[in-house]
Amino acid sequence: MLSTGVIEKFTRKRTLELFRVGCDSTNFQILKLLPKKISDLEEELKLSTMPVNRRVNALVRLGLARRILGTGNVLPTELTKRFIDLVEGIVKEVEEVVPLFLELA
Repeated sequence: MLSTGVIEKFTRKRTLELFRVGCDSTNFQILKLLPKKISDLEEELKLSTMPVNRRVNALVRLGLARRILGTGNVLPTELTKRFIDLVEGIVKEVEEVVPLFLELA
């Protein structure tokens, strides 16, 4: 049985990785475009197959996307939707305080 400390350490590391990968601007754009075919993502992002596949695979590893093998389809997961909502909520909160930062500049 795993100790609570080990579980907490793993969870924290995985969560921070999820934010690092998911908040990359191109990766976040991918998440917002889902569901899509890989070929459509390549076209919309103006990237070739390999970079798009690497990005999608990183999102899949973290549970932020799901691939249907053999079809080229990339789908959102429940975590995708929650992650996008969380990030967009943070953006709205930052928008509210930006005027304060600009006044200080």
